[in-house]
Amino acid sequence: MSSVKPRDILKVRIEQSDGVYNLDNYQISESIGYLLKRSHLLLAAAIDQELAPYDLTIQQFSILMMIKERNCNTAADIARETASDTGAVTRILDRMEAKDILRRVRSVADRRVINIELTERGRLVTEKMPVVAINVLNRHFKDFSADELSTLKTLLRKLISNVSAETGAEGAR
Repeated sequence: MSSVKPRDILKVRIEQSDGVYNLDNYQISESIGYLLKRSHLLLAAAIDQELAPYDLTIQQFSILMMIKERNCNTAADIARETASDTGAVTRILDRMEAKDILRRVRSVADRRVINIELTERGRLVTEKMPVVAINVLNRHFKDFSADELSTLKTLLRKLISNVSAETGAEGAR
């Protein structure tokens, strides 16, 4: 049991009176957190639906991209990078190994470490999976100009940087 005493929610106050949100204009359905989460869920579901005929999932796609683009070599690396728990990542890796997409190999440098390697099929799948994501994203961003999309990404990176700096969480990469 934690020895930290919870604070009294009834004493909480708005810290920045000149901030963009205040009690007069805050609605959960218009909050940036809600809109980001909703957008993410809808896009992920659309990509998942497109991957289903190939017996692949958005989670598997994310893991393959982490291995390819972020050099994640262990389940712990992947869990850290995707903000997932290691147990969930391990279960997904089990399914991917059964599909001959990846294999686990004990590290020569440290026998306690199990590295993740793509199989030949895994390398080929990793090269093709972005095509599915690109098709989905192009459909859903068709009404955005290149400048609007660039601005959106710039603002999201700025938000990630601000949150990461304040919380100490990784993610500003």
